[in-house]
Amino acid sequence: MDLIDKAKNFVSEKVANMEKTEATITDVDLKKIGFDGVSFHAKVSVKNPYSVPIPIMEIDYVLKSASRVIASGRIPDPGSIKANDSTMLDVPVKVPHSVLVSY
Repeated sequence: MDLIDKAKNFVSEKVANMEKTEATITDVDLKKIGFDGVSFHAKVSVKNPYSVPIPIMEIDYVLKSASRVIASGRIPDPGSIKANDSTMLDVPVKVPHSVLVSY
């Protein structure tokens, strides 16, 4: 059992110390004001520290707080996050009027 515990600890330590992919919002622009909310266009730089590209497909997301939708959007398929480099993603963000008024 000692050998298995040592192996678990070794792997856990290595994974904990691995570099992680990071994302940074670099720019946000107002895109549209409509009856259903406000649309923004964000540019997000994603840094990939690994030697292989990270494949991505289309991403749908919803950000909620206390069961209320704060923001939502769809990121079209950007291809892959480049290996050992940063890739800029265009992220559309839609915020309902109810969120803007109540917060």
